[in-house]
Amino acid sequence: MTGQVTESVKRILLVVEGEMKSIDIQSLLQLKHRENFRNNYLIPAQHEGILEMTIPDKPNSSKQMYSLTQKVID
Repeated sequence: MTGQVTESVKRILLVVEGEMKSIDIQSLLQLKHRENFRNNYLIPAQHEGILEMTIPDKPNSSKQMYSLTQKVID
């Protein structure tokens, strides 16, 4: 992986293992405010190509999970 990523995105890299629900990632990061987590961690990680949805066609699905992209794994 090349380029600069924010500290919040780096923190996500440290906690995500396999497929995880966003609430579990938020909990591991010890963040309480859901909107702050989404705006400052989850969405930037997706824009940077770090995280991907397991069900991209249904972003609001109760079964939605996130995993590291192949870009990060390689």
